[in-house]
Amino acid sequence: MNIVLDEIRAGEAVVLEVTGRIDSVTADAFDERIARLLASEPKLFVLDFANVAFLSSAGIRVLMLAAKKTRASGVRLALCSLPGNINQIFVISGIVPIFSIFPDRASAVSSSS
Repeated sequence: MNIVLDEIRAGEAVVLEVTGRIDSVTADAFDERIARLLASEPKLFVLDFANVAFLSSAGIRVLMLAAKKTRASGVRLALCSLPGNINQIFVISGIVPIFSIFPDRASAVSSSS
């Protein structure tokens, strides 16, 4: 299965809606899109995981790099709409405290206010 990455602008926020699997096959495309969007220096960068079916260690690596890049550049990073299986991966891997996680896109986008 491929990954689909849809960009949505919401005021000063950029939302990347991710659909599919984030694994060793798709992680590079995911990383490249994140880097391109962060280069535009949004105030808030939201990753919407509502339609993510699977997240591998390659995907976690991309997320950790994104967290590092956003901290260094002053961009706020928010994740939202984590399905139960994806949330469980975050909990088990111990990375929950690294991210601002919101139940839905609206609350993530409004968190910049």
